[in-house]
Amino acid sequence: MAQKYVGLDLGTHEVKAVLLSAGMRSVQILEVIVEPVASRAVTGGDEAVGAALEVGLGIIRRRGWNHYPVGVALPGAAASFRVLKFPFADSRRIAQAIAFEAEGQFPIPLEDLEFDHIPVPTGQTGQALMVAVRRELLDRISAAFKAATVDLKLITIDAIATAQVLDPTIPELGKIEPGEAARVPAVLLLDIGHHTTDLVALGAKGPIAARVLRRGGVHVTRALMEHYRLDAAAAERAKHESGFLPHRGLGDLSPAQLESGSVVARAIEPIVREVEHTRLWLRAEFGAEVTQIRISGGGARLRGLDAYLAEQIGLPVIQAQPRPNLGVAGFRGQPDWSSTAAALGAAVGCARRPLIQLRKDISSERGGDG
Repeated sequence: MAQKYVGLDLGTHEVKAVLLSAGMRSVQILEVIVEPVASRAVTGGDEAVGAALEVGLGIIRRRGWNHYPVGVALPGAAASFRVLKFPFADSRRIAQAIAFEAEGQFPIPLEDLEFDHIPVPTGQTGQALMVAVRRELLDRISAAFKAATVDLKLITIDAIATAQVLDPTIPELGKIEPGEAARVPAVLLLDIGHHTTDLVALGAKGPIAARVLRRGGVHVTRALMEHYRLDAAAAERAKHESGFLPHRGLGDLSPAQLESGSVVARAIEPIVREVEHTRLWLRAEFGAEVTQIRISGGGARLRGLDAYLAEQIGLPVIQAQPRPNLGVAGFRGQPDWSSTAAALGAAVGCARRPLIQLRKDISSERGGDG
């Protein structure tokens, strides 16, 4: 029998909510809601998460979703990622040793964190992608849901939730020159939020590694504010209505257009550099070669971003899309799945086994009905 689940993506600029119905073999998306977060949540951090939480609970209350299990996806800024290596590949042994290997890896004591990990098969040795979030923040979220009498089943991270529902196809490597080391193909997910950008490398069996860059859509807004002497609201409107990134496909541009495009391009230059650094890191540390970049998050809506990145980086760049078997093709209204995939992933994580589960007090419930 099908059951309904809610996924909430607590973005610092927008909250996305997805209601779906999931049975043993099928998933049907029923509703998609996107609401802005109050302008007071401009600095990121716990204050922004708190404001987004109010918006998310408001959506649940108004839509009458109070009786459905809820999965929450936190912004990448709330999490820390580490890749840990082990002399053995057995996933059970990795799970037993993860806390020992993680000791001293974070700037705060491990007992103040909740964490989970994704085993990454590598042959004779093993590694794991570990995600940690401050326990204080998770307790605050849990308390808010308890006060609202809403069943909070899952807390995860937005980019990992997105990775769970993406099309798993990975383009093959091109021709390898003689003498080059053998590598495995990977997709790099670029989840561009308001304050941060998450970079998650995806292999044939799931996430391999992840990084967080403190750069996002708000930095484009600030660049427009400073260059054109606009207030925050006007700059945000300008970014969505006329902001773009120049690329060869646009043809001839006027001097004013070139100026505007250059302002936006300078604002995202740190993201371009971080993609290049991440590619080199993946190649050196994991023997992974990025063959495609997929962009998601609210920042992925910036006009010309895919073509601009493709020119700058020299790789195919596409909008991230969920797997077709999740029912996205037939959903009415055709929402922007590249920016709502994290909410969809959080809902799917409730119905199935999530990749990352940060609520240890309900770990016995993992697996849903899948």
